[in-house]
Amino acid sequence: MANIPEPVPEFREVYEWTTKDRAKAGPSGIMIVPLQDLMARDGYLKGQIEAQAGTIGALATRADENEAAIEQTNTDVAALDTAYKAADTGLQTQVDDLVAGQSTSAIYANTLTDLQAVTGSFVGQGGFVTNGTGSGQYRWSGSVWDFLRADTLASKADKNSTLYGIASADRGVDDALSQIVVTENMVTQVIHNAVFAPVSNRAVYSASEAAGGLPVNTYRFWIQDVPQLGDLTLSVYSRVQGGASEYPPTANDTLLTTVTINGAELAQTSAAQYVEFRLPQSVTSTGSNLLVWKLSAAGGLNIGIRNDATGITQFRRGWFGNAGGSSQLVTSPNRLAYEAFYRDIEGVLAPQVEALEEQSAVIDRSFIREFSASGAHVANDLNYPVGSGHWAWTFGAQAGAGQDIPAGMSIDTLSESVELSPSVSTIRLRVWSRPTDAATYGVYPASDGTATLLYSATKTVAELGLSAVSGVWQALRFGFPQIVTEAGKTYLFEIWAFTSGAANTAIGITRADDLSYNTQQRGWYRGSSSIGAGSALAWQLGGDVYKVESEATDDGSDNLLDAYDLDISASGLSVNVTGSAYGDGGRAVVNSALTATAAASGTETKDDYSLIYDTDTVWTSISGAWIGRRHISGVSAVRSDNGNPLVLGTDFAYHVNGKVRGLVNVAPYNIDVSYSYKRERYDLLQIDPQTQVVSIKSGTERDFDAVEYVPTPDSGRVVVGYLHVVGSDVTPVNASKFQGCIVRDGTEGDWQQLLYQNRSSLRGFLGKVARGEPVTVASYGDSIVAVQLGTPSFAANTAARDRPENYLINYPSDTVAALPKFDFGDGAGEVHVKISAVWSLVSAIEAVTAQPVTYLNFGLGGTTSSNTTNNGLWPARLQPVLDSGADLLVLHYGMNELGSATTLANIKSIVAQAKLAGMDVVIMSVPRRNGVDGASLTGWNYTNRALWRAAIESGSAYAPQHWIVQNGDLGGMGAATDSLGAAALFNHPGPAEFKRYGQVLVQSVLG
Repeated sequence: MANIPEPVPEFREVYEWTTKDRAKAGPSGIMIVPLQDLMARDGYLKGQIEAQAGTIGALATRADENEAAIEQTNTDVAALDTAYKAADTGLQTQVDDLVAGQSTSAIYANTLTDLQAVTGSFVGQGGFVTNGTGSGQYRWSGSVWDFLRADTLASKADKNSTLYGIASADRGVDDALSQIVVTENMVTQVIHNAVFAPVSNRAVYSASEAAGGLPVNTYRFWIQDVPQLGDLTLSVYSRVQGGASEYPPTANDTLLTTVTINGAELAQTSAAQYVEFRLPQSVTSTGSNLLVWKLSAAGGLNIGIRNDATGITQFRRGWFGNAGGSSQLVTSPNRLAYEAFYRDIEGVLAPQVEALEEQSAVIDRSFIREFSASGAHVANDLNYPVGSGHWAWTFGAQAGAGQDIPAGMSIDTLSESVELSPSVSTIRLRVWSRPTDAATYGVYPASDGTATLLYSATKTVAELGLSAVSGVWQALRFGFPQIVTEAGKTYLFEIWAFTSGAANTAIGITRADDLSYNTQQRGWYRGSSSIGAGSALAWQLGGDVYKVESEATDDGSDNLLDAYDLDISASGLSVNVTGSAYGDGGRAVVNSALTATAAASGTETKDDYSLIYDTDTVWTSISGAWIGRRHISGVSAVRSDNGNPLVLGTDFAYHVNGKVRGLVNVAPYNIDVSYSYKRERYDLLQIDPQTQVVSIKSGTERDFDAVEYVPTPDSGRVVVGYLHVVGSDVTPVNASKFQGCIVRDGTEGDWQQLLYQNRSSLRGFLGKVARGEPVTVASYGDSIVAVQLGTPSFAANTAARDRPENYLINYPSDTVAALPKFDFGDGAGEVHVKISAVWSLVSAIEAVTAQPVTYLNFGLGGTTSSNTTNNGLWPARLQPVLDSGADLLVLHYGMNELGSATTLANIKSIVAQAKLAGMDVVIMSVPRRNGVDGASLTGWNYTNRALWRAAIESGSAYAPQHWIVQNGDLGGMGAATDSLGAAALFNHPGPAEFKRYGQVLVQSVLG
């Protein structure tokens, strides 16, 4: 086959059109955008384009022509250059469809009409099923041409031949359109001469080889009854030799990659045949390590063997077993037959990809892609968090007038807000359709004979653009073949989470109100357990649409001041920054690929650690000492006195932030603890406003408090993001839309409304500040304003407040020692710190008035707003505040009463009494807790809403600290959720957080 020629003139003309005639460049952009997205080596937008891949109308009818058309492929593909030229002709009219918001799948289908003449002979071809000798046409798994994916399932989804044809055509297009002669570099080849007869419970096969550093990205197996096997999963591991002789995972195995394919997509017939699995990425083993594959299905799996293989080691013979059971040895003279090899295409294609990337990048910026929901069950303030322990969620969307989703709508994407446990490796989506019938409302779709399976696929967390970190709610977008909804049908969607070992693991999901829904509308959990009346699952179904940039609203092109609209993503240590920079009415493209430096990681042993029985699971409450490291894993322990090993989960448990606790109620004893650890660091993503060049500036590596050591930007550079580097893992925090650290672009209207409310409420106090008069500020609340040592009296200040010794007890000593210390004249000496948010306000007022501010700290740790002993409405405690004569009362309650229904009334009562005493009042919202132990946001959101209502209803000012730490707005804080509540790794902000929260308070009061 010929290589792809140099770009034809039409492509160069497209580049020129971007400056002359955007209307002409636009339609060609439709064709080229997917090339950029899917052919780019980093695959940055691959997952989203897969989600948008649409219908190729002629595909289903051509599915049966696969085998006969293969030999014709090489001849047909030579005309590809003509196809590109033809594709440019007649695309002008499609921009009208684009502007009208037509789905990308339809636009792609229109684009492909112009390619049909030459691609018709290979669209719909097969080629990954071969004859028994291993010869024939094989295809590459790179999915370079996924934008041509054939996903028409609505009409023939219940037929294996259609499923096979679709998958076959998808792969055939991969190879045919590439015009590359694919080479295969064989690592292992064992041709079968016999088979293991089918056994109903034989569901797992495994074997291994020493690959010696050679890459592998494809496996073939001889299998029977493939279309009836359901999902088949191939997992590949690296094994250290000398371990157990059994299939993985064992203690000596490391999962390298996994792929799941439905049998109906692998083969069209039930006859024994070779089928091919293409891995998401190439894998290998080095040195004496083994490359171990594990093939599993629901049951009845049979496989080819070689029955003349005497005198070879067991790991080359392999193992077999039933699902979930122990493995059995493949005995001499048999061994499992398979082929492992590396299919090379990308290296040859790379120069052509680079040329297309360069040209299409210009056109790509002319379009904006947005998700558009066709139907939804809107989320309320509740959720089922990871802590609930549920691993699967299913719901039904009824189509038709007055139903969950209208009839005649095109949907190809499921959108949900989810929380993932750290052990989530892959997520599976299954989609069914069935007639809407009250008789099946309560029947789980996988158990329903009337339900037709339309789609089943498993993707890794990385492929979905997610991070497996508990406590973080993320937008899951999972694409599926386009469905045009039909009245009278219900479409059922199941999301299921798995570990790297294919075990069930927890996934959280948001909830919706139960609007008299039936069982399928409410949904199921853990597979077939139905959600009871009163609650339902929240979801959105729809697809992405394109808008021409000139037609889009708020595109930033009118910005006179510098502004940035960037996407920041990370995969491992690779960081991508893409989007736009604006200034003086102009717009510039930002497209940077950067590499962060890993933070240190390692293993070590802590001897004579006191193991204390403790049922607490929150880090700050666990009795044991801090081990000296955060981000620990792989923990093992032995008794220090006799060396006897302890069992994780039975004898002891550990917290990822570095504590170990006993699970058996006995007296404390010493253990030697071994573990792996990762250090952490915060780096800056900074941009040069003159050149739009993005660079990384590294921070200081720490074990505990890297958030305190974020570097300052270089001279002339602007911060657009932060990178939380933990070992080799990078969590980006996008700050590109924040101005002055706390005001996010697009929320200026909210701030102006808030400031109007606050100025009206603080007239007396702000008048004194404007006149330069001395003022008195009092704070009243919990430990977040108290920053106390011991238990202070009800009187203001005292030697016990604004002290770091207890509040920062877990912080490293060098960080605490570096904080400025002050003598408050209370006899304690220079021991006080000015780190709380209120001190930022005090300092700002002093700068405005040039007068010292009297600050009275009435905070008391561990308290709530209630009228019980020592709490906010307790008369003996409140009266000194009312008698203080303060001009402004800064009120901070809520952290110790999240979700309480009494907070609103309590706060309004305190405010009313303060106002009668002549004070203006500002109510502060509650900072966010640490993302590890304070993952749930339900109570936090409830209380902050109550505090806002209290401010409105009592005529008080409001300081919304929580605005800069909400999901999606962490750029205002400049930290990941893993670093929030840093002082106690739970609910006490550290100095760096206080500084940002203080900016919110200053802005809220002084504007």
